[in-house]
Amino acid sequence: MRGPRRSTPHHYSEEFLRSSPNSYNSLRKKLSLYAKNCEVCEAKPAKYVCRFCHRYVCEDHFNKRLDVCVICAEALCDVCRNNIAIGHCAVCGRKVCHSCSVEIDEVRRICYYCIVRYGAEARNIITKSMWP
Repeated sequence: MRGPRRSTPHHYSEEFLRSSPNSYNSLRKKLSLYAKNCEVCEAKPAKYVCRFCHRYVCEDHFNKRLDVCVICAEALCDVCRNNIAIGHCAVCGRKVCHSCSVEIDEVRRICYYCIVRYGAEARNIITKSMWP
């Protein structure tokens, strides 16, 4: 009769890491950061990952307050600052996301700030600005 099988520790072996997915994913993410350069400047080593586009960026090209890269920070909605903008307000010109605007027709949107400020007159303001 054989005795109990002795288990040998698999330090950072693929089998061991795959058995606990959280450890494997966190280690893989850390190792991939050390191996990459910033995808914006391509010179400095990457230290952060953008939560929207998943770019690897250095400290200079990362906005810690918003947890996004500088490219996505420019594309954020001007109303909520949480989502990527999909268009501009037809009245004031702010960048707006889907949840912070109302679609007037297939092309134009109005932000909630202008809806509160102008109310029903917002549609008249748009048509006056289009036809001088």
